[in-house]
Order: sequence, then C-alpha cells, then structure tokens
Amino acid sequence: MNDNRAQLLKQSVLSTVPLQLAITEAGSTDPVLCEMGNAFALIGRSERCQIRLKHSDVSFRHAYLQNVGGRIFCVDLNSRSGTMWGDKRRRGGWLSVSDGPQIGPYQIRLAKPDVGDDSPFPNNFNPLDAIDDKMCSVGPVQLEFLNRSTIGRTWTINRMLTLVGSGTGCKIRLEDETISNVHCGLLVTQGGLWVIDFLGRGGTHVDGRPVDFACLGAGQVLRVGQFGMRVKYDSDPTSDMDLPSDNEEFRSSTEFPMGETFIRESIEDPPGGQNGSSTDFEVVPTVLPGNFVDSVVKSGLLSREQINIVTEAASEVELSCAEKAKLLVERGMLTAWQVEQISADKAQYLIVAERYRLLERLGHGSMGTVYRAYDPQMACDVAIKFPKARAFKKPRMLIRFRREAMINDKIQHPNIVRAYDVAVSGNYIVMEYVPGLNLKQFLQQSGAQSPEFAVSICVQIGEALQFAYRNGVTHRDIKPSNILLSADGTAKLLDLGLARLDDDPDSETEWGENQTAQMTQAGVQLGTTRYMAPEQAADGHSADVRSDIYGLVCTLYNLLAGHPPFDAENPVKIMMMHAQDPVSPISGVDERLTAIIEKGLAKKPVDRFQTPADLVDRLRDWLTIRELQQEIEALRQTRPTGDNQNVDTASSSD
Repeated sequence: MNDNRAQLLKQSVLSTVPLQLAITEAGSTDPVLCEMGNAFALIGRSERCQIRLKHSDVSFRHAYLQNVGGRIFCVDLNSRSGTMWGDKRRRGGWLSVSDGPQIGPYQIRLAKPDVGDDSPFPNNFNPLDAIDDKMCSVGPVQLEFLNRSTIGRTWTINRMLTLVGSGTGCKIRLEDETISNVHCGLLVTQGGLWVIDFLGRGGTHVDGRPVDFACLGAGQVLRVGQFGMRVKYDSDPTSDMDLPSDNEEFRSSTEFPMGETFIRESIEDPPGGQNGSSTDFEVVPTVLPGNFVDSVVKSGLLSREQINIVTEAASEVELSCAEKAKLLVERGMLTAWQVEQISADKAQYLIVAERYRLLERLGHGSMGTVYRAYDPQMACDVAIKFPKARAFKKPRMLIRFRREAMINDKIQHPNIVRAYDVAVSGNYIVMEYVPGLNLKQFLQQSGAQSPEFAVSICVQIGEALQFAYRNGVTHRDIKPSNILLSADGTAKLLDLGLARLDDDPDSETEWGENQTAQMTQAGVQLGTTRYMAPEQAADGHSADVRSDIYGLVCTLYNLLAGHPPFDAENPVKIMMMHAQDPVSPISGVDERLTAIIEKGLAKKPVDRFQTPADLVDRLRDWLTIRELQQEIEALRQTRPTGDNQNVDTASSSD
C-alpha cells in the first residue's frame, strides 16, 4: 500500500457516517434494518455484540465491521462456520447493496448505497490490505512486552488493524490457554492506537481495568491473558494531524471516534482486599509508602535478608520503594496484586492461618470470593474461598457457606473439586486449584461443541453426581458456570453452596420458601433458572437427584446447540417454559442422542432417568456406537476403489 493511500486510510478510519445494514434471514424476504452509527461493530451470538444474531451456526463473536471513509468492510474473526461471500469462504470484503457476507443463515448487505465515488478508496481496493500490508505508522507505535519470558521484545504496529489472539490468523499471536482465538484488535487512528476487545476470554485490560475499547496513551499497559505490553510512541500521536482553523468545529479523537471508554461492571471488593490481576509482569504503583519494605517483612511474605540480597545484587545505589517492588515482582518473589495490597496497608491479610499465601484474586460467586494461594506444606497452588462480608450479617447465608464446607469435606471424587482444608470456624474453604475456564466461559468463547465432546463432559459430571448421590448429596445448582474444564479436558463440579444433605434439615428451609418471588428479583437467579427443573422452581423441597439430572441435560443441550433449551429475559418466563414448552430439536444431533435429551428433560421427574448412573450408561452406549460408526466410515474411505467396485458387483449379482 502506498503512503498516500495509507495516509487517507489513517485519516478516515474513524469516520462515523451512519450507515444502514439490511439483514435477511434464510427463508425470509423482509430484511431487518440495523443502523451502524459507530465506527465499528461486532457481529455474533453474544448479547454483548452490537449486531446480535442468535442462530447456533453463528459464533459467539463471528465477524468485525469497520466504517472506513463512509464504507464498511467486514473481517471474519476465525469463526467456526466461516463468513461466506457467495459460495466461497473469505476472510473479508466490502459491503454493498448487492453484495455482502453470509453469516450462518443471515445475509448482510447495505440498505442504501454507500458514499461511492466520494470514498478515498478505489473500488478495487482490498480491505484486507489494511490488515496484511504495512502502512505509514503513527508515531510509530510500539508494544514493549513485560513478561519475564518475553521481556525486552517489542512489536511495531504498522497496520491499520492488527488482530491479537492465540489463533494462527493473528498478527500478534500469544500462545496461552487463557487467550481467545481472536482476542482483541489494535486499531491505528489519527489520534493514536485504540484497542477493541473482541469479547476475549477473561477480557482485555488497560492498566488493570477491563475495557470494551479504549485509546491507549504512552506508558499505559495493555494486558491480554498473561501477557503485558506497554505502549510506546516515538512522538506525539497527534502531531501529524491537520488541525482545523479557529472557525471550524474540532473534536479531539479522545472525545469521539468510538465514544468514551466503557468499563465493564466492576466486581465487588472482598473484605480487606482489592481487585487483583493474574499477571506475571510488573504493574506496580509508581508511588509506594516509605515503609513498604517493613510492611513486606511484617506480612511474613519475605524476610529483610531476602529483600536485601536481591536489591543489593541488582544495584549499587539505594533503590526507591517502587523500584524495589518492581524488582521483587520481576524476580517472582511477589505478585503485582500482593504489592497493591501492601501499598493499600492490607499486608496483614496476605497470609491465612499462618500457612496460605494469597497470590491473586480469581473471582467471586454468589456466596464468596475465591483467591489463588500458595501452600508451602503441599508445595502447590490452592484456591481459597471466603464468605462475603454480608454473610456474617445473615445467619442463613453463613449456614449455607458452612454447609458447603462440610459437604466438600465429605465427598471426594476425581470430577468434583477437592476440598483440602476447612477452617474450624467454617469461615473459609481451601480447595484444589484448577487452572482453566468454567463451561460458561468456554461456551462464550467457543460456541456449540461436537456431540462427542459434549457427551464426554456430561459423562464425567454424571459420574460425579452419582458419587454424590450415593453419599446422600443433591447438588441443586447444576449449570455450566459450576463446571470447571481443566487444560487436559477433565471436567470438575464445584460450588456446593446450594447442595442438600439428606440428613441436614437446615438445607430444606432455605431453598423453596417464596421461590417464585425470589426469581423475580432483577437477574438474581437468571443464570440458574435456565437450568432449573420445573419441580425445583415450583417447590425447592421437592428437588432431588432427578433435578440434578435435568440440569445436567440442560447443560448437554447448551454444549450441543450453543444456547440453553429455554431462554428469555424474564426468569419467571423461563420457568414457565421449562414447565410447559416442548424442547426444540438440535440441528445435526442424531435420533439416539435426541431421545436421551428428551428423556432427561421430561417435565415430570418420574419420566426422566432415575439416577445419574442411568443417564451415564445411556451416554456411554451412545459414545461406543458413535466410535464404531466412525471406524466403519474410516475403513470405507480408505478402501481402494477397485475393491469397492468388486463388492458392489458381488452384491448386485446375489
């Protein structure tokens, strides 16, 4: 691409000329009109996409649209089913009134002609040049990698759009299981470098904050998965802008090309803690209290001698507190999150029970907050769950948390997250640390799965439920977010906060009273109701192991279809659908597996599988037959043509 064209591209990439899209579903002649007023849009099945297409053939985030000089081009984001232009699968192209991509069953075109002759680009200009070819840089912009394994490496951004992710189609490829195939995009603009989150696994962070999109300033740290990158400009990114005269309206690029920086809803801070990050690079406060070293020593994380050995070896002059902190993080002796806690005068919370060293915050659930910690006695990382502060004010919530601790201690199974230790007070649980995603996160990133994979996951969880059932435990909250998927494909059941012990009368009194009223509270149980059996929604007292089977088969349906069997914006409506509506068949699923799903989702418990073992047996039978069918098909395909003809001839002569 020549410099003149690149300069035009740079100046017009943030054009916000409103354009209307016409989206027509297969079998329909009436298009739905959708206005693209922003400079970009994501197309996909996620409710967070600007253009949401709910069909199961559409990936979670399928494609990216960019308004360039009043024209729109579309880029496929390594989607599962691809983006089709006619009968060919293409990485991208321009939209027009007569041409556009086919995404699943949807045809997408412009509703009205674009700017045409007024566009700075010729009609034969390939939008993929903006991704594949180098253009004049802005500044230029460089990313300096901060991880210990990549420290010192830099990447120069010299394309209009640079895809970042773990997939082979990304220009910046970061190989990490926590990073999505196409995680985010880096967009060169006249005002600087923008990052656009493509709904990446775990989000995209700038200076520790999750963002949907943001303009990156010099020195800011972009984090994708475990990788940290500091933004560097060789000059002021706005220095080459053609500023308008005094009598012309001027809007800074930070005011609007894509609106303000949207920050996702922050998660609640735990008692005595702050939001942490799971990075292995240094993002430490630039100003630390003068007693930082004393606080580290007092916390018990490091001795003064350990600190002195590292700092004196690194420099002959006295380092500042911030420099010492940065050095300790680089050496792996502290985490960035620990430094944040110490700087906030919360060092006393970092060692639990004089044993567990908190390393980072992993997340939070309905009952508590979970941290990753190091256990020196077992020499491994563990997960520690603490109840939320409000639990101590509500006896019923505290009873539920302590019951979870008791049940975790009682049942040990390879497909149940193992409990290692329970506080005598019942105020924390130490559990097995399972690096990876829960099934909800996995589905958001990967969409519908193959029948073999989906069934294998449900077989594992079914075996866990059977073990719990034999030990008198009913889980009562089976759903994708309560199933962890480790790197080796092992599925593990977690969150026994709603579980019921057959011999525990307390568990009968907190689930079931005023259940429908609870469901109407804004989204409190929305995720749960998508997987809740009709009898459990009507009366929690009647929930038994068959309710768990129902939840597991709902999860199987979600894995196969990419969405739960019943869904609506109102949880009460979802419950009515579970009780009254038939289950829609899933395209591509054979009759035998469909029959298993229909039985597992029967409205009446008596019509379902009566134990998890019954369901597991049927699923295993299906897997066995499936494997035999695949082996037979493989043999047919590898058989020489002549042999096939002989067999056909012999058959016809009989």
